[in-house]
Amino acid sequence: MNVKGIKRAEDWDFPMPEFLEDAINNLVDAWARDDENIDCYLDEVHGCARGVDEYHDAILRDYYTRGGWRDDVVD
Repeated sequence: MNVKGIKRAEDWDFPMPEFLEDAINNLVDAWARDDENIDCYLDEVHGCARGVDEYHDAILRDYYTRGGWRDDVVD
């Protein structure tokens, strides 16, 4: 999948724990290589997002696990 335009961990303007950064970047990498186990990466981001406050948790889960990134991607 073309991941151009999908935010990586370093693109967010708030601090997050390293394990969440890794989960986000692993998910984007998995999308890029069309990994068959994408659900595992989505679950990891969903769970790791609990490592930030509730507001940012909701933003990250909406963006990655609910497809909010599609609004940012322009062909």
